[in-house]
Amino acid sequence: MSRPKPGDILQLDLGEGRKGYGQLSDDGLLITFDFVTTADLAPDVLKDLDVVFAVRVREDDLKRGRWPVIGHLDVPDDLKGHPLMFRQDASTGRLSVQHPDLPGGEKQATLKECIGLECATVWSAAAVEERLRDHADGRENRWLQELSIDLQRVPEDQLR
Repeated sequence: MSRPKPGDILQLDLGEGRKGYGQLSDDGLLITFDFVTTADLAPDVLKDLDVVFAVRVREDDLKRGRWPVIGHLDVPDDLKGHPLMFRQDASTGRLSVQHPDLPGGEKQATLKECIGLECATVWSAAAVEERLRDHADGRENRWLQELSIDLQRVPEDQLR
């Protein structure tokens, strides 16, 4: 099976007959929409929906065809490009932000600069489905909790 192309609309099976929807961006991110339903959705409806999150998904999960392509739309201008993402070093706790336009793709950052950003990681298809399902059901997501900034480990000079 081939990898979906930028602009492709994907249908995510969330279990119990529920479906979520995402769009592959020009920058390889999966943009998920704030809409879960048991009905089939016409792809053009997505352009009026809010985005829940945009994350990188494992390449092999995208190629497997787990999420069928149900249409194609141009990626809206405000969703094009790679968003800033944060990273916390596993050994030192230091924070940085990542973006392809930064020299070396990354720079040191303060806690304030990282708050509200997605963690720079690659998600499995199952974890994306769980996160969207939890969002729709109003539950905290275990993966988001695990990937959140560990405030106890942030060095003093980055707490400002």
